[in-house]
Amino acid sequence: MGKRLRDESYYQRKAKVDEMMALDAIDNKFNWFLGRAKSVLDLCASTGGWIQLAIGRRIEPVGLAIGVDLHPDPIRPIIGAVSIQGDITTLECKKKIRKLMGESGVTGFDIVMRSGLSSDPNATLWDQASLITESIKLSTEFLAPDGTFVTK
Repeated sequence: MGKRLRDESYYQRKAKVDEMMALDAIDNKFNWFLGRAKSVLDLCASTGGWIQLAIGRRIEPVGLAIGVDLHPDPIRPIIGAVSIQGDITTLECKKKIRKLMGESGVTGFDIVMRSGLSSDPNATLWDQASLITESIKLSTEFLAPDGTFVTK
């Protein structure tokens, strides 16, 4: 294995751990969302760290956990989660989410979360702000009435 591949693998693992630590800190500080969630939607899920932590903290094993990301390879299979490859700004992606919700009997997500970083290394500050704005719009569409939206 070449040095470049080892370095990329190291940084991917480090990014996942950093994401998980950030969500863990938020959950520990407020202690009000991960343990009671039955349904979770992770937007721009790239490494899958947040959704993996959310699944591990769920009290209820039933429910629905979806990770959505634009790129096909970043989300590795996570037991208990469904991965969608798609652009969160498109109607097609929303339809995929709605279809999975219908199949699982979920009317709204207890948590909609987004780590706040684009998986595109060329993303500008404007791109980041646009994705956060789109995530907020999606949360108003997909959150359950007492649901929680989390972003960093």
